[in-house]
Amino acid sequence: MNGVKKTSCPPMKIEAPTEENNSPPRTSAEKRYEEICTNIRATDEISFKLLGLVPLLSGAAIVTVSKNDVSQGLLWLVSIFGALITFGIFRWELRNIQTCKWLFSCAAEMERNEFGVTSGQFSGAKEGNKAPRLFGWRAGKTEAEWFIYVMTMLSWLALLCVK
Repeated sequence: MNGVKKTSCPPMKIEAPTEENNSPPRTSAEKRYEEICTNIRATDEISFKLLGLVPLLSGAAIVTVSKNDVSQGLLWLVSIFGALITFGIFRWELRNIQTCKWLFSCAAEMERNEFGVTSGQFSGAKEGNKAPRLFGWRAGKTEAEWFIYVMTMLSWLALLCVK
């Protein structure tokens, strides 16, 4: 994947079954793989919550500010503050995307090297798999996040021109 450093996972260890659990022993690789999958779901969940909340709360705040009679100085302050906060959350989200890509590549490596799977949910994805195009533009998760955050920041700044 672009911008993702290749990593190698630590070697696999076998765990003995516990007394209360007589099931076959699980490897530490299986546990690491489950943890990686859990972390991927968590990063996606955070992303989707932010993608819903940031524009919704920003829109509500923009409507509230634009309907009230506020001074030009306060309008500038609120508008710049809203745009900067959105930008800060966006930068954090870009780091979240980077982490998710790294976790994805580590899971794919584990599927191939430790489990011998070549067409798993991660190892089966083609390297450099690109999002589909919509009107000539890439239209995937990352592109949607860019679009939503940039439009939200521009909405905050447009408040200065409208009022």
